[in-house]
Amino acid sequence: MDLKTLESYYLQLLEMTEAERSAFLDDLGKTHPDSVARLRRLLSPPSSNEDLLEPILPAHLQPLRHLHVWASLGEDASLVQVGPYQITGLLGYGGMGVVYRAERDDQYKKIAAVKVIKAERNQDFFYELFEKECQTLALMEHEHIARFYDAGTSEQGYPCLAMEFVDGISISDFCSMHKLSLSARIRLFQQVCDGVAYAHTQGVIHGDLKPSNILVIQRKEGARAKIIDFGIAKVAGHLLEQPPNMLIGSPAYMSPQWADVGSPLDTRSDIYALGAVLFELIAGTPPIDVTKLDRDKDLRAQILRVPRLELDEVVDDARAEALGESPSRLKRKIAEDLNWISKKALALDPKARYQVVEELKGDLHRFLVGLPVRAAPERWIYIFRKWRRRHRAVACAAFVSGLGLVTAFVALALALHLAKVGLDSKQKVVETHDFYNHIVTHSHPDQRGPNLSFADVLAHWEHHLDTQVELDSEQVARLRMTLGNTCYGLGLYRRAEHNYAAALDWRKANLGGAHPDTLASLERFALVKKHLGQVDDAGREFQRLLELSEPGTRLHLIAECSLAELAIAHGGAEEVETHIVRLKAKLATLAPDDSGRFLIQSVLIAYFKQKDEHREAERMLRTMLDEQERFPGQDDFQIMLTRHNLANEVRAAGRHGEALVMFQELARIRAENYGENHLYTIKAGHVVSVCLKNVGKTREAFALIEDLYQRAKVVLGADHPATLEIHNTYAHLITDIEGPAAGVIHYRSMIDVYGRLPEPKPEGYFSAFNNLAHVLNEAGAYEEALETIDRTIEEKSARDATPPTSVLNSRVTRAEILENMQRFEEARRAYREVVEDARETDLPAHHLGRYEGYFGLHLARTGFEEEAISILESSFQKLDDSSRLKQKVSKRLVMLLP
Repeated sequence: MDLKTLESYYLQLLEMTEAERSAFLDDLGKTHPDSVARLRRLLSPPSSNEDLLEPILPAHLQPLRHLHVWASLGEDASLVQVGPYQITGLLGYGGMGVVYRAERDDQYKKIAAVKVIKAERNQDFFYELFEKECQTLALMEHEHIARFYDAGTSEQGYPCLAMEFVDGISISDFCSMHKLSLSARIRLFQQVCDGVAYAHTQGVIHGDLKPSNILVIQRKEGARAKIIDFGIAKVAGHLLEQPPNMLIGSPAYMSPQWADVGSPLDTRSDIYALGAVLFELIAGTPPIDVTKLDRDKDLRAQILRVPRLELDEVVDDARAEALGESPSRLKRKIAEDLNWISKKALALDPKARYQVVEELKGDLHRFLVGLPVRAAPERWIYIFRKWRRRHRAVACAAFVSGLGLVTAFVALALALHLAKVGLDSKQKVVETHDFYNHIVTHSHPDQRGPNLSFADVLAHWEHHLDTQVELDSEQVARLRMTLGNTCYGLGLYRRAEHNYAAALDWRKANLGGAHPDTLASLERFALVKKHLGQVDDAGREFQRLLELSEPGTRLHLIAECSLAELAIAHGGAEEVETHIVRLKAKLATLAPDDSGRFLIQSVLIAYFKQKDEHREAERMLRTMLDEQERFPGQDDFQIMLTRHNLANEVRAAGRHGEALVMFQELARIRAENYGENHLYTIKAGHVVSVCLKNVGKTREAFALIEDLYQRAKVVLGADHPATLEIHNTYAHLITDIEGPAAGVIHYRSMIDVYGRLPEPKPEGYFSAFNNLAHVLNEAGAYEEALETIDRTIEEKSARDATPPTSVLNSRVTRAEILENMQRFEEARRAYREVVEDARETDLPAHHLGRYEGYFGLHLARTGFEEEAISILESSFQKLDDSSRLKQKVSKRLVMLLP
């Protein structure tokens, strides 16, 4: 008989007389004897092992069962008033009585959960438990523990306890209802760890942690877990003797020590229960199948000897789908990490468990960010795998001479050593082991001292190359190129430049300037100069590559395309057109599957965007993506990059909803292919956050960017360019949510990080100053805002690589500050000068339209309506239809025009 049919019979039986019920069950027993046995147990009064019955009925029927039981005992199950609290409904039942929803009948009308103790047997024991629960709750005040309000006695003489009413559902039901991912479940569970850890600092052991005693509330800022029902909690130093043959607690989550009356109890009993709850959140079932326990036998003995399930035994493909994971990825996560965490938390011997809750929470954090968990055995291959997976940010440099990243890096380390000394075969085996061990040790996060990131290990080997090995062999030059490619893939452009330059110098001196290996080094050196914003140097190196490489080769085409891109960004119109005509002609000669097409198409896309021909840019991106996906053998990484650029173009066109879907899919693919902590996965998530904000989901955007920021700091480092970009978005969102004062703190923090970087500073450094001035202006700190923006403009103007729009944007911010300071004449002059300079700079129309829009709105605000109309009409013609500024301009024109 299925559960639904059983439920139907049960509800019918509650309405019958005793005689009708007996006849019905006798008749049903002829065909369904097992089901009748279950129904009789449900209809019987509560026994000493009543927790064992909980899995038989769905949660929503448990209160019905309890009410029926009390009715059968002749008790009044429907109170009206308990002290100052008016009963408004039934919430359920706990280990010692009924729990009601109530409202305080004074001016505050506070909603509370009122527990009423109703014990037929062992009253002294239950009343002592009640007293202890009151004392326990009165000790504690924590955001993840239900608050204690009051205690007393009802008119009927029952002890009563009033506590915070938590309008939530059990943590397991919440995870299922909201289809939470594995990582989201673990982060929610970490809140529970915080609450339990706090209780332990107060000397309190909960004793009955289970999903139904952990309720979750959905709030705007996210899910919030609350621990309830400290009814059988143990206060440290107080031993409460249980009556004979009575098992207090929930067998599925009960530690062996709690079940064994003679065992000493401490906080590790709660750690076991936490492990059982975590097991259920992952597997969908507790680690003990209580339906297989025999209630007619000694439950304590059964709990002590029953085998515990393991995650890899119960998690299947269907469960993987429920957790939002692919079966293969979930299997790996369980085998490598979660099984070890679960086994340690659920160890039968308390000494083998986590000794404090913080250790369990810490291992879960390490799992989330891709670090080795402490519960796992100390195996170098496991640590090495975790290190590799954590540093997948170098996907674009992941294959060097056919070797995977880790293999290449170990080969690099080994070759570095072998370049110094001659070794025979036996010695090489020993050296290989030593170098593996050395890398693992240096990247092992559990070692004493600072946690060395991938970048730290790279710096270690760079130091060896710089100080211990003379650049006297091509082998070492190849090592320099490997390090350069790895640093480039990580976004560590200055280190990449250093290594490329060393390799290039050796190859020019020893192989000649036109040697293919020398040209390969020259191409990478020029590319990193471009990324560093050193425009003139990059142009000079690419020009040299163009002159030395053979026409028709890939390096020659790369040089042509790179020079064209530099001209589009920094050159004159005539120079740009010359490049474009030449590249269009070359594109027409290339076969459809020639990878050179994508190089040229990328340049043409940049050209169309510069000319504000965004529809043409999007059309070409779609054509490019179609060609890449149509021909086999194309680089998957390049395909995803094209998808990223296409989504960005859709976003720039103002189609934020469509862009959001595209970036979410891209983030999913990248996470599945590269891992959640891959640089490009994190970058895709960053843009998802921006799109969420653009569609009005600010809170959801902030929750995502907060998680990305914490991960990026751990995986990439606080000073990594991607981390700083994410921090900038985080500061922007927290300003929207909490106000400019919060933004000031974060922009100053960013400036401190940028300040520790060597010269010349990246563009983000000046953006941070610009944003700081903006939020200071919003906060009313006008003098400091003006001083900050003046410094920003001065430093930007001194840099050759600063785009003209960057300086003009800062000058607009300066004009806004002057207006807020009521220095209207200076502000008007500042706006006018921005527009005049923009016209002389030969900027794209939409940029000029922006500056005209800012100026026109200022004129309208300050009473110069006639001139404002003229400027705003000009702005309206130039702005993109998707521009929010265009909407403001349009509204102001409607107000001004007769």
